[in-house]
Amino acid sequence: MRQSKRAKLALAGGIAATLALLLVTRRARAALPSPGGLGDLDALTRMLIAETGFARDEDEMAQIVFVALNRADRYGKTVAEIVDPSGRSPTWNMGERYLERFEDAPRNPRWDAAQGFVSEVLGGGYRNLGATSFVHPGGMPEPPCSGDRIATSTEYGERCLPPWIVEGTLVGGALFA
Repeated sequence: MRQSKRAKLALAGGIAATLALLLVTRRARAALPSPGGLGDLDALTRMLIAETGFARDEDEMAQIVFVALNRADRYGKTVAEIVDPSGRSPTWNMGERYLERFEDAPRNPRWDAAQGFVSEVLGGGYRNLGATSFVHPGGMPEPPCSGDRIATSTEYGERCLPPWIVEGTLVGGALFA
């Protein structure tokens, strides 16, 4: 019986050590600069300001940060490689408006607050829903819809949404899938 308890303790210790190693590895990866020279904290802060102006619901903004983290995990890249438009990554917003906001973000008066918020998210202050995509329905076009978009009733009225987001989870003013 005594060996069984020791075995269970050893197993629990091994699991705890593995989880700690994963957390350290993720944090170390977050500290590394992307090929463009941005660290993940800087890139996430720029992305959050470019996407939201750091003026939306905190739970919504946390999930947007998690979308970037989840995509980085999915594609085996740093977060900076995912969200930095200078590398023209096909895994994030490719719009010119996003690029301008991303580049101007460090001059935003909310920069320090946004960076502190991103640090809080990275430190475990929010729960990750596991989403890899999101849309702001209010920013989507009204019908008639083109392409594969479908007319969907939202709090902003009828909007043309991609089919993969229609059953998404609403957090703040964004849908996540």
